[in-house]
Parts: sequence; structure tokens; C-alpha cells
Amino acid sequence: NDALYLFCLGRSALVDAVEAYDRNQGGTSLQTRALGELTAVIKPVDPEPWTGEAGEDNLKNIEWVGPRAVRHEEIIEAMMDASPVYPMPFGTLFSGSDRLESVIEQHREAIDSFLERVESREEWGIKGLMDRERVESHLVERAEPGEDDSPGMAYLQRQKEKRDMQERIDEWLADEEGELAERLESHVAELVDAGLQRAGDRDDDREIVYNWAALADDEQLDDLRECMADINDTYAERGLELVLSGPWPPYNFRPWSREDEADELSSMSP
Repeated sequence: NDALYLFCLGRSALVDAVEAYDRNQGGTSLQTRALGELTAVIKPVDPEPWTGEAGEDNLKNIEWVGPRAVRHEEIIEAMMDASPVYPMPFGTLFSGSDRLESVIEQHREAIDSFLERVESREEWGIKGLMDRERVESHLVERAEPGEDDSPGMAYLQRQKEKRDMQERIDEWLADEEGELAERLESHVAELVDAGLQRAGDRDDDREIVYNWAALADDEQLDDLRECMADINDTYAERGLELVLSGPWPPYNFRPWSREDEADELSSMSP
């Protein structure tokens, strides 16, 4: 009655990687399943905690989701050292081997193409962090009074600009985004907008205003870091800094969105 929990897909080298991971972790019940030239990293699980009303309740419980999501990512990242991987979303279950093989076969061409695309490359996150006070100061200083404005009129104008500051910040960020993305794109294989989780999300005391994902090999990574350093030298005083993180599993470059994939590749929805 077990279901199969699918962590990722990759090449045959994942067989040895799973064995090494199991030894290091003291035995985890991970398994591999050969699917032609593809290899699936799976684990038999009881479907009950993942499906139905119990599953809905569990997935709303951070104490239940947290450690399982962390382990999901740890396993995928361990497999990345052995093979390019197609990372599956947390909670991807199949009702059995036949269903797993059928769905993978249906999408084999897209998966093979993806693995070739990410071969020898890694995903890196690039966040733009905004110091609001510095940005406001930069925008106010940039606004020069008109030639005929008296000091009093200039003061009133600056007060109005402060009241309209959020709109001006939004416009400034939008204007800069295209230029920054173009500079980053020239130093990576691919760059995509990974989207912001929520407006006003923060990293320490700064707001996250940009969120890109870059696909890069080792040589490109050095160029990317140098490009970001040049950007930060220019923009730091204006209140904007780009920060690099990773490497991460290449979620943002898969042929399906997470929502589409849940429909296409999962036979049992948690």
C-alpha cells in the first residue's frame, strides 16, 4: 500500500550517489529506479499523512512540513554532486511503479532536454536589497529645484516629493531593473525573474525588491561575481545592493511551473 515519493530524476550516476548518501546517513531507505537512461531517486512512504484531510492538515503545520522539506532539499543537493538533476517539488507522490514509469515516459523528451541544459551548470539566486532611507535620500537629492523656484518653493516641492516617495521608489526600481538584468544576463547562461514572495519581504533590515535566478557554469560564476561587485560599487550609495546565494537545485529553469507540474507529474496530490 506504499506510495513512491519522488525526490529527483537524473543520470545513472545517482545509483552510487544514493548508496553513498545512505551510508553517510546511517541508512535512509532511499532507492533508485532505472527508467531507461533516466534514474529516479525515490522512497516508499505511507500515503495517508500526505493525502486527504490528514494531508491538508499536515501541510498547514510548519512543524510537520519543516523537517521533511529540509530533508527533501538536502537529498536533492546531495544528488547534484553526482549528476544534473530534475528536482521535484516537495510532496510529489506516485501510486506505484507503473504510474511513475508511465508519467516519466510521457515527459521523457522534456526531462532529457532539461538535464542536457543544466549539465555542468548550477542555479544561483540574485536578490536586490533596498535600504529605503538611502534610496529616499538619493531620489530627493536628485530632484533639483527649477531655475525660477525660490528657496521657499523648493522646500515645498521637496515636501511634496517625500509624500509621493513610494510612487517614485517604485518607478525608480522599475527603471533600473531592466538595465541591471541586461548586465547580469551577459555573464550567465540564463537569467529569469524568480518573482517576489510578498511585497515588503525583508532580508535583515532591508527590503527584497528584485529576485532573479541565474544558470551559470564555474567560469561564468567568476564573471558574474565581478559584474555584481561593479554594480554594487555604483548602487551602494543609492541604497541598493545585489546579493548572490547558492548553488540551488535548478527549480526555476524546469519546463513546467510548480503549479503545472503538480498536475502533470503527480498522480497523488498531497
